Amino acid sequence: MSATYFLWEKQYEEGYCVLGALEKVQKGFQIMRGMSRLQGFPEDAYFAMQPDFPKDIQVPDNVYGAVHIVISKKTRALLEPLVTTRVEFLPVQIKDHKGRTASAEHFVLNPLDICDCIDVTASQVDWNDINPDQIGFCKGLYFKPNAIPPQYNLFRLRHWERRIVVRDDVIGALKSAGLTGLLFVDPLTVRS
Repeated sequence: MSATYFLWEKQYEEGYCVLGALEKVQKGFQIMRGMSRLQGFPEDAYFAMQPDFPKDIQVPDNVYGAVHIVISKKTRALLEPLVTTRVEFLPVQIKDHKGRTASAEHFVLNPLDICDCIDVTASQVDWNDINPDQIGFCKGLYFKPNAIPPQYNLFRLRHWERRIVVRDDVIGALKSAGLTGLLFVDPLTVRS
């Protein structure tokens, strides 16, 4: 049986916090491109809870709102021994609405391996006008047959590096642990 791949996403759930931008980190866009940032990563990096959601204060295992995938220490502990690709876990704090630390045990998930596996024709890709090497729009995300190396179970997509792909066996292990806030989306349903 062949592996199935999904996109790692976030979802809003009432009661759980919504994050803003990553603070105290220069060139944070490099993380979304799969560039290594572990060396010299600031100890005071943090996300603040969004003031538009004042009653949402619980911190889940997969946090909604940030452009990055932000996971708990528990998620990292489960994920780390499963991952067969290069991944960084960048430590961040989450601050509540009053600026107090709500969690000092969360991480930005930063997969470093990038796979050139998108079937641009089947996906009906339109290229970004500003950066023609990046996808601007697609009508469902199709992968080229046999383009994903068998050892790749967590990686980024060439031409769409901000997207993180995870294999179904890893998803199964995470879901069986009862983690909060997890969402994995079928690539064929993606419209961008």
